[in-house]
Amino acid sequence: MSGHNSPLSIIQTKLHRPQLPSGHLHRQQLLGRLNRNLTRPFTLISAPAGYGKSTLVACWVEACDIPSAWVSLDPKDNDFNQFISYFAASVRSIFPDSCQALQNITSAAEIESTAVVVSTLLKELDKIDGRFILVLDDYQFIRDKRVNALMAELVAHPSKNIHLVITTRRDPNLPLSALRAKGNMTEIRAQDLRLSLSAIGDFLEQNLNVEIEDKWLAAIEQRTEGWVTGLRLAVIFLRHQEDIEGSISRLSGDNRYVLDYFISEIISQQPRDIQEILLRTSILERFCASLCDAVCAEKIGTDTCEVEGERFLQILNQENLFVIALDGEHTWFRYHHLF
Repeated sequence: MSGHNSPLSIIQTKLHRPQLPSGHLHRQQLLGRLNRNLTRPFTLISAPAGYGKSTLVACWVEACDIPSAWVSLDPKDNDFNQFISYFAASVRSIFPDSCQALQNITSAAEIESTAVVVSTLLKELDKIDGRFILVLDDYQFIRDKRVNALMAELVAHPSKNIHLVITTRRDPNLPLSALRAKGNMTEIRAQDLRLSLSAIGDFLEQNLNVEIEDKWLAAIEQRTEGWVTGLRLAVIFLRHQEDIEGSISRLSGDNRYVLDYFISEIISQQPRDIQEILLRTSILERFCASLCDAVCAEKIGTDTCEVEGERFLQILNQENLFVIALDGEHTWFRYHHLF
């Protein structure tokens, strides 16, 4: 690939760690797990929207003694040259004299091969005096093959100086099985991020200034399933209610706060055909691939769906779209209660 590449303008705010929200929960158990596994080269935090991935990491690196760099990724970063620019800029934010050769690559008339960039990146990281944490937040936007090839090499042959953290709504196209087998990766997923009953009670007491009876805590846990944003949205709803405990029974997916979040953050970001199947299957208490096919075909008056049931279930799992497996074979599923 050739062509002149003018230097990219770096948006500095993308290199800033997000501020912790007021009243956030201090996840001591997960923070301890991150600290214990800091000697591993890679941490993956993969869960659906609103599970507190970024907040957890921001809380961790804020208290960590090791320097940290941060990149908040967006769809424009799904580009090899731009990704490298932000990667280098984030490292230079804490080590100003580092990654100069990597930075020069992005301004060259010819874009170097992936192998050359990988070699340059590893050499630059090895020159750094001291360890640091690099957080790539919202990696779900990255699908570029060259970027993923670059990151695959980085995690397969990690520099001793860097601990890489990726937060994402979908598993990245990286050699996760190999990393898992070698013990080189720490994984935190939705089941780890779900709030326990006691944590829910602490959060509600902290944000509503009332003590909730156990039976109502259990009702909120059953409806939110420990989903952090679901709990925050529940707090917003309950703050406007005189009868808090009585209002808990009315908390559901058609609450306007929950509905607005689902539409803006989840549904609207899916392709039209996936949106259609999500709508058609949302009436089901549980579903499998063949049932998805039957419901969709019946609704659209044809023998087939635009996306076959098996492929639809693959997409639900890949994209972490609030789907919960009901068996060990991953044949039957249901949606999150609020979904």
